Amino acid sequence: MTIDKPTSGGRVASWLACGALLALVPLGAELWRGRGGEPEARYGLPRHQGPSLDSLIAFHTARAARDPQGGLELAEAAGLYLEKARRGFDPEAIEQAGALARLSLERLPFDNLSAELVLADLEQLEHRFEACLQRCEAILMRRSGCWEARSLRLRAWLGLGQHGEIRAAAEALARARPSMTSFALRGQVYEVLGSESEALASYRAALAVEDLGQLSASVQVRCLLARLHLRRGRLEAARRLLEEAFCIIPGSTLASDLLARIELRQGQAASAEALWQAAWQQSQDPMFLLDLAQLAEDRGDTGRLKELRQTFWEHRERAHSEDLVAFHLSRAGPDDLDAALRLARQNAQGRGDASSHRQLAEVLLARGDFPAAVREARVALGKGPLDPDAATLVARCAWARDQRIEAASLCEAALAMDPGHPEALALQRTLLTTN
Repeated sequence: MTIDKPTSGGRVASWLACGALLALVPLGAELWRGRGGEPEARYGLPRHQGPSLDSLIAFHTARAARDPQGGLELAEAAGLYLEKARRGFDPEAIEQAGALARLSLERLPFDNLSAELVLADLEQLEHRFEACLQRCEAILMRRSGCWEARSLRLRAWLGLGQHGEIRAAAEALARARPSMTSFALRGQVYEVLGSESEALASYRAALAVEDLGQLSASVQVRCLLARLHLRRGRLEAARRLLEEAFCIIPGSTLASDLLARIELRQGQAASAEALWQAAWQQSQDPMFLLDLAQLAEDRGDTGRLKELRQTFWEHRERAHSEDLVAFHLSRAGPDDLDAALRLARQNAQGRGDASSHRQLAEVLLARGDFPAAVREARVALGKGPLDPDAATLVARCAWARDQRIEAASLCEAALAMDPGHPEALALQRTLLTTN
């Protein structure tokens, strides 16, 4: 999940109002408090904000057609396609953004920052974090104060699990550019570093300064905050944020995915399936097929399971590497486990974040390599100390090695984070009912 940058149309108003809005952040947090002391974060700006993205894209591409030597109009169109992709993760919009940005650079190879930033943003969206980092470093060599490149570099560090400089970088960015984007990114950093209170405060600060022209960012910040609530078992607080996100961008796939997980937690498998099915139809992102396949497997629908797996394989070129690992792991045949291990090791070595190490531990656990699984699971927990999934995975590894006391202790740690965590509760029941 990423946080996008404000469009240029909202910048002037954002900076003029910034000082006053920042002063109101503590008051705003109190005013937003709803049931259970959690913020509802109502969206107070107009839902319809000027011309549609498609009309703006048509305008800039038409201007570019009249000036075959110009590249700036193409860069503008590329940025609009990128915004369109963020709103629905439309693969065609992503491809169009990349193609136009590259063509823009061909026509205008120098001083074309907009096109370079679009390509860097696409690289982090596609989880090519090393490429994104290299591009950002090159930009910052020429323009050290470019806040967009600093923001994208920080996201690349997060994606690569490189945590050494992230707190200082996030706080410096928030001071230099006090905006929705930088506050939200600082919240992600605090969350990765295990400081829940700072993360919550930073996400709320981001919502306090949202501005016109930031619809996808407004949705994404609410999804980040909802995910943190979900990881703590605060399902209703998360639900309210996601419902508000749906009001901002109807059918948001980010919100659909998280809301489906809430529905599943509350025993509403049919509602979860409908949300994931709608997300797949809108985005054509194969990751949703994996969730639908898991539901089919859980209810014993082998025909539907086979169909979904076949559809995933047909669309595998669009899948992220971690989704391919999950696909092979779900099939669990010898060849699949070999493929899953190869890909998971590449991800952990190339990225090094908590998610990649946790997935590698899952693969090693499935293969019966318990010592290696424990090592990777502990790395994942160290890199994601607020993630109950990581704590539960370490507990599962301990249980697989018949280390009951350690498994019970780790289950308690996971349930302290999220009292309703399904896997931790199931493992705890197993520990209590077996000799």
